[in-house]
Amino acid sequence: RALCIGDGGVFLYWQQFPFHCCITFCLQCMEYTFFRCFLLFVRVWLMNNKPKAMKKHNASLPRREELSRLKRELCDRFDLLDIRWQRSWGVAHRYSQLQSLTRLAHQNPDALIHLQGYTIVFADQSGMNSSGHVLLGTMDVHHQWIKVFVQLPSLRGLQHQTDCLKERISFLLGGAQVVHMERLGPVRPIAEHYRVLSTFHKKLLSQRLHLHPRSLHGLTMVLENDRSTPSLHQAGHFIIPSTCDPTHLQLFLQSHAPEARRLTLQTNR
Repeated sequence: RALCIGDGGVFLYWQQFPFHCCITFCLQCMEYTFFRCFLLFVRVWLMNNKPKAMKKHNASLPRREELSRLKRELCDRFDLLDIRWQRSWGVAHRYSQLQSLTRLAHQNPDALIHLQGYTIVFADQSGMNSSGHVLLGTMDVHHQWIKVFVQLPSLRGLQHQTDCLKERISFLLGGAQVVHMERLGPVRPIAEHYRVLSTFHKKLLSQRLHLHPRSLHGLTMVLENDRSTPSLHQAGHFIIPSTCDPTHLQLFLQSHAPEARRLTLQTNR
């Protein structure tokens, strides 16, 4: 099967048969008849399974309400900015994670005092990401969570150093800001992000660029470890390899800056 219904009544598709792959295949092979048949199949499948989806959705409403209540209670009690999830886990999974955090709060309330003003993200591993959010690994035990809470002051210091590095890089690159787009992938752990920024900053210092201090002001860039050449995203931000040659980088930024501004304005409309 290519389609199924989640525990909250949401229609899903298996990754083994992604919708975009079907579109690409059809366009490349010009098999529009097959594509129309596929759309018809999806439409019929959705209509046939709508009652089942509605039934599951309605059945999940009490758990969803309890999930919202528990989340709101934790945020209010410990002055959290928000509680999020890195992945699209089901309602039952998210509820069990909040219950686990609630049990920890009852067993060791002092440990959660350090979380005041933070956003918690249930993720694959515990720590802090480059956005300053506290990550709680869903497979970690309470002891590992508490260890992260204790380390928050030092992690906050590392985040401050990271912000300072971004400002220095921005100054060297004509005002362009280093950012992270969550839609392009999970936010990096803060320690890894600092290493990437530090490597990039040292490379820029080794061969100073000749850019006007504000020539790229208002533009953004994303640093990537797994790229070899710079590129311009359709949303208007630069995607730059962390090991990019400074001379090549300067030529790329200067030649693509007008298009980057146009795309940025178009995206922000």
